[in-house]
Amino acid sequence: MHEIHSIHNEKVLDVTSLFRMQNVSMRELTFSNNVITGITGRLSLIFPDLRYICVGANARYFAAGNALLDVWLKIRSIDEMILYAYPVPDTPNPRLTGSAINVLDLDLDILRDLFPYLQLRNCYSLLKLPLPPSLRRLTVRNLQMLDAFIDKPFCFDDSNRLEYLDFAGSPLPRNSTRIRGLDQLKYLDIQNTGIAELPVDFMHHFPKLEAINLVRLSIGESMKQINSSFFGNCLALREIHLGECQLTTIPSDAFVLLPALETLNLSSNLLQTFDVTLSNSSHLSHLNLSGNAISPLSEYVLVELNGVAQRRLEVGV
Repeated sequence: MHEIHSIHNEKVLDVTSLFRMQNVSMRELTFSNNVITGITGRLSLIFPDLRYICVGANARYFAAGNALLDVWLKIRSIDEMILYAYPVPDTPNPRLTGSAINVLDLDLDILRDLFPYLQLRNCYSLLKLPLPPSLRRLTVRNLQMLDAFIDKPFCFDDSNRLEYLDFAGSPLPRNSTRIRGLDQLKYLDIQNTGIAELPVDFMHHFPKLEAINLVRLSIGESMKQINSSFFGNCLALREIHLGECQLTTIPSDAFVLLPALETLNLSSNLLQTFDVTLSNSSHLSHLNLSGNAISPLSEYVLVELNGVAQRRLEVGV
C-alpha cells in the first residue's frame, strides 16, 4: 500500500472497508508515504496474524500513531515493525540540515492505564515500555520519540525478546541517553541521532550485543575517557562502527576485552596516532582507518596486526 492516494483527496482512511478480504491470512503489510489525517477501524481485528508492518512517511501523523499502538498492543504475532517519517528511510537527520523534525505522536497515557504494573518512577514517562512478545526487530527512522533532555533512562519491559533496534536519524538526548531492559539485544544502531556523550555504563545493559553503529555521533571527547570495560561489557561484540565521530584519541585498551571482534570502523575521524591493543582480537578481519591523518602506524601496532593475521592463517580463517 505504497503511495496510494484517493483521486478525491480523501485523507480519512477506513481500514475495515479498505481491506475487505475473506479467507485470507495476511502476514506482511507495508503502508507507506500516504497522506492521512484519520484512521477508522482496527488493524488488529483485520490482520490478527500479521508478522511484519512498515509504516513510512505517514508515521508522523497522530492517526497512524494510534493505528500502530493498536498493532503494538493487540497483535501477538508481530515480529518486525518499521516506522519512518520521510519517503526514503535513510534520509539524513533534519537536525543536521536545519529542517523540522517530526515527532512520533503516541499516547503513553494509554499504556500507563493498561499496564499499571509497569509504572516505574525512575524511568522516562514513568513507564517500562511493553513490547509485543514476538517482536524481534524494531526500526524507528527520523522520528523524535524523546524530549531533548531527560533525567531518567528510557526503559523497556524486561520480558521483551527484542534482538534488533535501529534508531538511526531519530533524535535522542544529547547528553543523557540511557536505555534499559534490552538484555536480548544483538544489534543497536544509533547513528546520526545527535548524541554527544555516552554514559560510562552505556554498554553494560546490552550483555548479548554483537554489533553497534555509532557513526556520525560527536563523541570524540567522550571516547577519550573510556577504558577496557566500556566495550568489554559486551564480550560477544563482532562489529563496532565509529566512523565520523570526531575522534582524536582512542585509549590503548579500548578493545582489549573483545575476543570476538571482526569489524572495527574508525574511518573519517581526526586520529593522528593509532596505538591500540588488538592482540586479543584474533577474529579481526576488517579494520577501517581511512580518512584519518595517521602517519605512520607504529611498529607496535603493525606487529600486533601481523600477529592477528598469522593466527587467522593458522586456524584457516
